[in-house]
Amino acid sequence: MYYTYILKSKKDGKWYTGCTNDLRKRFKEHNDGKVFSTKSRGPFTLIYYEACYNKEDANAREKYLKSGPGKIYLKNRLKRFLSLTGFTLVELVMAMSIFVILISIAAGGFINILRNQRLVIALMIVNDNMSLSMEQMAREIRTGYNFSKVSNTELQFVNSHNRVVLYRLNNGAIERVTESATLEKNPQKITADNVKIASFNVEICGNNISPDLLLDSCGGGGGVNPPRITLSFSITSAEPDIAKLKIFTNIQTTISSRVLI
Repeated sequence: MYYTYILKSKKDGKWYTGCTNDLRKRFKEHNDGKVFSTKSRGPFTLIYYEACYNKEDANAREKYLKSGPGKIYLKNRLKRFLSLTGFTLVELVMAMSIFVILISIAAGGFINILRNQRLVIALMIVNDNMSLSMEQMAREIRTGYNFSKVSNTELQFVNSHNRVVLYRLNNGAIERVTESATLEKNPQKITADNVKIASFNVEICGNNISPDLLLDSCGGGGGVNPPRITLSFSITSAEPDIAKLKIFTNIQTTISSRVLI
């Protein structure tokens, strides 16, 4: 397990974002002054952490949380904590800068500004959560084989553990369906609750390992090409107030199987 964590210095009130596979040990090292980058800023309070199975996912979350959108996400995520502890000078300057930008863009009054801010934050969180779901799908597809397009919204293949997997759109969410030893279907929702999938489309071309599963050609050039899967999504927020605005983000990704034919 890998952890992305946020520390707050009791000395200067500033935050530090890091990543580790042993959160308890790393937290103690920070407080003991054994980490060069935070040596003179201790002691610290652990105010937030996330856990990932994959190191690359944890590193990606660390990079995101250090970015401007990531800091906005954290302020929204930790708003109750911040209401009790207040803001540091750096955080206050950043919040004021964001407020000035929103004022310059907005044409309405104060109510419209707050509404637009909430909309932007909600859509950013939706896009971030959808990216994590797509990456989960892509990792399994890259090592899969014998792909088939069951319908425009259903993709079936055999994964690296030789289990039949089906990805499908169901009630505004993407589900991953597998079969148990008793051939019972086990659907599992992989998109977050705040994400609504308005449309999902599957396109496949190339050559499968099994000659019985024919796919469309990926174009000219001849030869044998590994399966190429294109997934298209149209997403929005599941929050009713935002869904009424009918603001959609269209995302498309193409994944090639790495299994040699």
